Amino acid sequence: VWRQLAARLLLRLRYLLRRKSRRTPGFAELTGSGLLVVRDFLPAGRFNELRAECLAALDDAQVPKSDLLHGPTIVRRIHLKPQGPRLPVAEEVSSMPMLMDLLSAAEGKDLRPGQLHRVVERVIHGRHDEHDPENDLHVDTFHSTHKVWLYLDDVAAEQGPLAVVPGSHRLDWRLLKYTYRYFRAFGKSSGS
Repeated sequence: VWRQLAARLLLRLRYLLRRKSRRTPGFAELTGSGLLVVRDFLPAGRFNELRAECLAALDDAQVPKSDLLHGPTIVRRIHLKPQGPRLPVAEEVSSMPMLMDLLSAAEGKDLRPGQLHRVVERVIHGRHDEHDPENDLHVDTFHSTHKVWLYLDDVAAEQGPLAVVPGSHRLDWRLLKYTYRYFRAFGKSSGS
């Protein structure tokens, strides 16, 4: 009984926060299509500072990085975390009130910058004649997540820019059944 009461209370609080979130600029677009584009998110001067800081860190051999391989493409990452390298401009930008308001609205609960997984990435494209699975339409994850991209350079079509299917963020029974069957079959084929 107590668990049910606690769950109902949490759902009610989340609903109240969502009501407040509806006043957040961009919330309707974000919840409708699953995507919100904010052009000129930063003033030009601040953007140039951020770009210089991130590129310098990505080029610095002393800054710890991790690489993910996706077909011929390498995604080089710097994780912004308390025990990691200090990128003060990137940390400040990723903590901006407008951004935190949008993320909190999307999540349906108040978020603080320390709760976010913040990453600076450089995508290093491999040979174009090899298949890159990241360019196929796919679902990145099956739990509540919200991603923010701030591109430091313009992205050309041949570099595989972000593609989103509007409305694909909504979970429905058809997607749940497909996901369940896919991973059951995957588990059987991989021996797990």
